[in-house]
Order: sequence, then C-alpha cells, then structure tokens
Amino acid sequence: MAYASSFDRFVCAGDTITADVDGFTVTARIVYDESTRPEDYECYDDANVAAWRNDEWFYCGVCVQVSRAGVDLTGPYGAALWGVEANFPGSDNAYLTEIATDLIPEAIAEARAAMARLVVDA
Repeated sequence: MAYASSFDRFVCAGDTITADVDGFTVTARIVYDESTRPEDYECYDDANVAAWRNDEWFYCGVCVQVSRAGVDLTGPYGAALWGVEANFPGSDNAYLTEIATDLIPEAIAEARAAMARLVVDA
C-alpha cells in the first residue's frame, strides 16, 4: 500500500490519508457526495435506505490531490470517484483506501502533465 495509513472503520467528510510517491505528496480525501441517493440504485433494501436516512452511512467521493514541494498540481479533485458508500452497515471501509490507491496513477499522470505545462509556459 502506498499510503502511510488507511481510512478508519468510521470516516467523516474531510478525513485524509497521505503517501509519498516518486517525489510527489499524494493526499486522498473523503468528500461528502450530496448528489447520490439510494433511490438511484436498485440494490438497497429498506433497512439500508432507513440507515442512510438516519445518517448512519453516506455517499462520498474519494478525491486524490497531488503536490510537489508544497505546490498543488491537481487541485482538490485531481482524480476522484464519486457515489461511494462510506460507513455502510457491516463494512470496515477498507475499499475507500483501495479506491484511493487505484486513483494514484491517474492523479500522478495529471500532476506530471501540469508540471509539463508549467515548463512550456515558463
């Protein structure tokens, strides 16, 4: 795993984990997803929907941001996956870290492209 730690068994919007990858600082962040609802899918039973309505779980985006030497190269949503269940009943949230890890190559590629644009524009 590239990250120094994993997301906790219970997460809140704003929680982060970080990694150092090829000289870049990679930060994965949990962002509250206001757009996704259980009604958007047919996979939830009444208990899951009731738990969502009671704020026992929520949808989030796992957003990966990349910086180098303290300079943000990707913005807060460099690479992101939205509509992800957080704190879903019976889950340990391990998949949040897996998603964040899977997004690293995309975020690093975007950071490298931003650095190339900076050099060309200089």
